[in-house]
Amino acid sequence: LPPDVKQRAVEREKSLVGLPFHMLASRRSTSLFYCSKIAWWAYAEEGYDLDPDGAFWVVPDRMAESDLVESISPTRGQ
Repeated sequence: LPPDVKQRAVEREKSLVGLPFHMLASRRSTSLFYCSKIAWWAYAEEGYDLDPDGAFWVVPDRMAESDLVESISPTRGQ
């Protein structure tokens, strides 16, 4: 995704600091978040749905399968 989209998504994610964290929050809830939902929501607000299957929860495995997500491998020795 373009760098400006990524930057805005990060800013959106930062805006959620301090909100209630709840592992069972639904995808549609706008007041409760959990890790993978935070990332999904931030990009969805930019028009990029990283988990388009519409399930009740957003899970990392489905986002990892998205054509919009690039896997980053850690560099050894750093």
